[in-house]
Amino acid sequence: MKLLDVLIKGFSVATIIATTNIHCDWKDHPRQFDGNKEYEYENKLDVIDKYMPENPIIFEAGGHYGEDSKVLARRWSNAQVITFEPNPNAFEELYRATINIPTIFSYNLAVNNYNGIAILNVCYGSTGDDPVFEGASSILPA
Repeated sequence: MKLLDVLIKGFSVATIIATTNIHCDWKDHPRQFDGNKEYEYENKLDVIDKYMPENPIIFEAGGHYGEDSKVLARRWSNAQVITFEPNPNAFEELYRATINIPTIFSYNLAVNNYNGIAILNVCYGSTGDDPVFEGASSILPA
């Protein structure tokens, strides 16, 4: 049985959000860009909010340091945020940042379409020593 099958069996509604790349038909939702990326991000959450159930379950693939996890937990206070972060270094930060938020559940795992072992290609930029690029790490082939 797959991990997600086990997780989903305990929940009646599953809502999946890819926080770093939210896709929507923006033609139907006028937006204003004032140069502030946070404003644009909040606009996307406003659009998603219209489709969220009262008690959503949010799966976040790539929790990184937990910033988006905390935003989601604040935005939907009745939600359960289940976040996955395969990078052990980033997961430590994620865990520390969210351990006291009872609606966030963190797993040091990657999400893929199969059960098994995968190679995590950790990104440290072109010089190989800059952890600011850890968020670009992937189990996709390098």
